[in-house]
Parts: sequence; C-alpha cells; structure tokens
Amino acid sequence: MFQTVIDSNQRHALGQHYTSVTNIMKVLRPLFLDDLHLELDKILETPKGAARDKKLNLFRQRLADIRVFDPACGSGNFLIIAYKELCHLEMEAIDNYSEAQLTLTTIRLDNFYGIEIDDFPCEVARLALWIAQHQINCEFFDKYGNSNPTLPLTSSGNIVCGNALRLNWDQVCSGFGNKEIYVCGNPPYAGGSILTPEQKQERDEITAGIKNNGFLDYISCWFVRAAEYMEGRPSIKTAFVTTNSINQGMQVTLWPWIFNKGLEISFGYESFKWKNNAKDNAGVTVTVIGLASKNDCDKYLFSDSTKKKVGHLNPYLIDYEDIIVEPRRKSFSDYEMDYGTKFCDGRNLFLSPKAKEDLLSSHPDAEKYIKPLVGSEEFIQGKERFCLWINDTELENAKSVEEIDKRISRVKEKRMESSKAKTREEANIPWKATEIRYKDNTTAIIVPRVSSERRDYMPMGYLEKGIVISDSAFAIYDAPLWLFAILTSRMHMTWMRAVAGRLKTDYRYSNTLVYNTFPFPKLDNKQKKALESTATSIIDVREDHYEITMDQLYHPDKMPYDLKAAHEANDLLVDSLFRKSGFDSDEDRLAELFRLYEENIKGDDN
Repeated sequence: MFQTVIDSNQRHALGQHYTSVTNIMKVLRPLFLDDLHLELDKILETPKGAARDKKLNLFRQRLADIRVFDPACGSGNFLIIAYKELCHLEMEAIDNYSEAQLTLTTIRLDNFYGIEIDDFPCEVARLALWIAQHQINCEFFDKYGNSNPTLPLTSSGNIVCGNALRLNWDQVCSGFGNKEIYVCGNPPYAGGSILTPEQKQERDEITAGIKNNGFLDYISCWFVRAAEYMEGRPSIKTAFVTTNSINQGMQVTLWPWIFNKGLEISFGYESFKWKNNAKDNAGVTVTVIGLASKNDCDKYLFSDSTKKKVGHLNPYLIDYEDIIVEPRRKSFSDYEMDYGTKFCDGRNLFLSPKAKEDLLSSHPDAEKYIKPLVGSEEFIQGKERFCLWINDTELENAKSVEEIDKRISRVKEKRMESSKAKTREEANIPWKATEIRYKDNTTAIIVPRVSSERRDYMPMGYLEKGIVISDSAFAIYDAPLWLFAILTSRMHMTWMRAVAGRLKTDYRYSNTLVYNTFPFPKLDNKQKKALESTATSIIDVREDHYEITMDQLYHPDKMPYDLKAAHEANDLLVDSLFRKSGFDSDEDRLAELFRLYEENIKGDDN
C-alpha cells in the first residue's frame, strides 16, 4: 500500500524506486540464497540418520546467525523477502530430519537491519517485518502444529531512521568479528548532473580521492560506504540494484578505488529495464552488482534467462582483466571526429523553411547566403532547417538585405549579453558562427550526440557536400564510405554501449571516449570495397523509406525488415574483419575489443 500511495514527487526527490519480488531475488539469490540451497542439497545427499541430522543442526544454526542489512531499506521489501526465504529454507531442513524435531523457527527479526531516511517508510518497515513474522508463525503452525507466539511483540527488525551516507554502518549492524553479513538493497538513483546541492556535497565528500568523482552518480556513494564497511572483513558480502551507468563512461573510475580495498565484483547482471510495484515505474535501466573480498571462487554473469560462469568481471561487467578506457585526443583511425559548428547566435542565424521562403520571396539573390543545417534533432526527427552562411567578402552585400541585417544585429546583442568573455569578443563577427568546423565540398558522417538506449543501432548519416552540421552532433568531414559502415555496425554499437556515458537513460556519444578509443581493424582495399558495398545498401534502403524519419526507421519494434537485413549483412562483414569466425555474443565482441584496445594503447602517451 505504501508503494502505491506515496507521492511520486517525493519518490523522485529521494531517489526511491521500490523493488518487485522478482528483482529482489535477482539480488538475494546470487548474494547468499543460491549458496544456502546448494549447501542444503549437499546435506540431503547424506543418508537419513544421525550424521545428516547433525549437519542439519549446523545448517539451521548458520541460518539463525546470518545478518541481513539494507542501508536504504524503504518500506523493508528486501528484509521481508530475505527473512521469509531463510525461514522457508529452515522449514525444508526441518522436513528432512530422520526424527521429529522441535519445530519453532530459530530465525529472529533482530538479525535484520535497515536504514531509512524518511520516518514514515521507516515505521512501515518495522510493521511489515512484524507482519512477515506473523505470517511465518502461521505457516509453522499450519505445517507443524505449533509456532512461536506473535504476541506480545518482543523483537523487531533493527530499523534506524537516518541518512545512511552519514551514519556509521558499524553502529547500526556491527561488522566486527567473523559475522556472516549480507548487505543488500536498492539505493537511490540520481544522475551526477541533477543532484541537489546537498546530494552533490555528499557525493563530493564521500568520493573525494576517486579520480573524476565529479562524473559519479549518487548511487556510487553507497558502493563507497559498502567498500569501507567490507574492507578486511571477508565474511561480509554486498549486492545492490544500481543504474547501469556505474559500469559505463567516466563512472568506471569508481572501480579501481573499490578494488584497492581488497574487493572484487563477484557477480553482475546484464542490463534490464526497471519494473516495480509503485504507481509510476522508474524509467531507468539497471543492473545488479555483487561485491566480495578477492578470492579464487567462480564469478557469474546473469541475464534474465542465463547464468554464465566467468573467471573475472571487470568494471564493464566483461570477462576480461581490469582495464579502464580513458578519453583520447586522437583516434586510432586516420579520420578526426569533432563537434559540429557552434553558432552562439540565439538562433538568429538559423532559418526555418518558412523563414527561408519568406526571405527568398523578396530577395531571391540571398540564396547564396543560405546553407542546409543538420544537427541531432534535424537528422533523427527529419526536420528541415537552414542557416545564414556569409563570407567576410560578402558581408556588405548581405547586410543590404534588411532581414539579414536585422538578424546580424540581434546576434551581436545576444553575444554582448553573454557572461563569457570569449563570446562577447565574438560579438565583433556577428555574421559568422563562433566555432566553424564545416568543410565545403566534402561529404561528412554525422553522429548524434545522444541516442535512445532502446535502439539496436544509433542512427548515423552520410551527408552530401554543402550541409552544415551543428554542434548538437559530431561530424567527420572527408569521411570515406567504409568508415560509415564500421561506425554503424553492431561491433561499434557494442563498444559505445560499454564505454559511453549517459544522459538520463539515453546514450551520450563522445568523440574522445567512444570514437577515439575504438580499435579499428587494419583494412586492405578489398575489405574497404566490401564495406562500401554494405554501407551503400544501408543508405539505399533508407532512401527507399524516404517518407519516414530516422527515428521511425530505427524504432526498436518497427524497424523495416529490409533495413534490418542490410544492417545484419554489414554486421557479419564487420565482425569477420575483427575475427574470421565471427562472434557468438556481444560479450565476446567486447572481450576482443578490450584486447585490441589494450594492444593499441601500449606505449601510448596520448
């Protein structure tokens, strides 16, 4: 009920995203429940008798000693499910004794700990644990004919109301000694760019000393606190639901700091879309990450349908050694990707189709001062836009057109109002863009700076000469067609998804972090010709669907069959250039890309 009625604005402000039982089990099972089930299964291989009963007694004692700690417990879902699962394991143990046993549960509520910043859900969590205890007592009574009395209420979960990032976790759930403690939960999400001043201060203080900590999301604070709590205590393990951005872009700089605490990633989940029981689902893509002290045990990578044993999980959740992809000034290719042209003009140098038509209706000769303009929005949404493009030698003639003169004057006023000295200086050239990167008489590849995470392919374009690309997108001028084929391939998309940052849930492409770090294969002329052919096929199919936008063409559920087939043919070709046998999965692709990246940066001072 709490999850259903709580105000959505309050949930957003506190980063509260309540967790379904399915997602809770994605945390609890690999954290400790799977291990307990395996232990019980192994015990039950022992024939019935005194030897098995002794092992069952020890198993029940272990269950009774386990502590579960959720430092962002909300209304207590994780603690409730953990409590019930441990009680059901105890019931299974009781059912397999060789002789009848005392059938009262030995698992106590005061072994369940939580911290919650909001007093109302804190009280709800305490009440919910009592209700869970009563439900378990009823199950014991129905099954065995007796149970612990629910009333009077004597023990309860140790739920503390406070800020988990400011409290000493040892004072809430003492981790000293060799106690088996499992830290779990779904801490608050908030991107680094949207933190409140108080959250930003907490983030900066808690993560001080971590490289590039200004890029970190709020949830990184919980991983830092967990690592501090776990350091030197191998009996403590942690698993959190987290936005997958913590394994992408600049945020991976968190992980070397955690690894230096003697910890490693013990398991992880491939990214999945968030679903919960609240009335407004959180629109985020998440993963689950487990932390444990470094050991030789198997690590696991999960998806919704598979469990894959791996030797190691690096900060990108790939079975490869711990390597951090750093931004580079130069690409491994021979072609530079840069931002498009920046105007700083208050859009006064921009023309809509109607504004262009009105201008040319009275001054047809002004067409020579106009060029098509394409940025991310124009390219993806199919919008038509133009810009004034006036050379210094043409200025006086251009200003003789009243509308153009007015627009130039407004640009000057706008730049003079800027708080940046450089922009105010550029008020002296109001007829020009402030950062010109456009190259005349060349083709260009356009790469939007932001793209939806739902798309299989990030829409990119191969533009004919004469089109100005704005700084809402990246541009590669003088680009060959074969380069377009590689950039629009699954191989490059897989790299982008791993190393790019995020804008909310969308991918934020970066020339320095994605393009410049991508390990391009060495190509001969025959291979380049083959790539030009698959690139041409993709472009031709797009043109066959000229009536719909890139957004519609690359909609994950509505992508035309012929376009998908053209991309798949291109993917097979690009895959074969990296490995003749191709790849079975994106994880295999990434492992090979990381290997090549590591080779490329050896001895590199870029």
